[in-house]
Amino acid sequence: MSYQFGFFILSLLPVLLVAKRDNHYRSRKFLFETLLKILPEKPVIVEAGAHFGQDTIILAKQWPEGDIHAFEPNPESYKKLLKKIEPFSCIKTYQLALSDINGLATFHQAGIASSLFIPQFNRIMRHHQSNPIQVTCVTLDYWAQENSVPNVDFLWLVVEGAELHVLQGATKILENVQALYLEVSTKKYWENAVLYDELQQWLDKAGFQEVWQYIAFGLHGNVLFIRKQY
Repeated sequence: MSYQFGFFILSLLPVLLVAKRDNHYRSRKFLFETLLKILPEKPVIVEAGAHFGQDTIILAKQWPEGDIHAFEPNPESYKKLLKKIEPFSCIKTYQLALSDINGLATFHQAGIASSLFIPQFNRIMRHHQSNPIQVTCVTLDYWAQENSVPNVDFLWLVVEGAELHVLQGATKILENVQALYLEVSTKKYWENAVLYDELQQWLDKAGFQEVWQYIAFGLHGNVLFIRKQY
């Protein structure tokens, strides 16, 4: 009986995976429909954690006349990012980490992800996989002043637990931000990383409300916040 039940569960896996993929597609569609309603036609976008440029390209195709500033401190990832964004004139790249400080910091490369924080021991990221390097950090407020960027409309932050640090270094820029897309976790994958509840509370006090989320298995995912006036 247990063998038959196990076989039945396994037979359902392809169906469940397709359903999950379809739900994610519909969810992402709603995400961009929401953004199109509130962002200007030619938005100024800052993406932190651009990695190989997967999301960067999506943003460029959605807003080809916007200004997209993509940050990626990992030198190997940055090389791949440069190649991928070559056809898109609306994208500018920076081999920098956004944070709440200006200066050098230790950056941990751990398996499939990288962060300014030390990885916690788990099946995905292990201490013995951590390959720390030194990277240059800037606050978003300092970068904006140095690069004559008076305002930013949209922040896309996927920085493995350091989202709050980026926001704390962007208090002036946040005054004009209309929307934020953030990576969130309910479990600490990185030491000292901010968790979803704390991030939500901070943004509520800063004048933003959550309007969309996709959190896989209640552990890790992405959330969209918009300014409360909308």
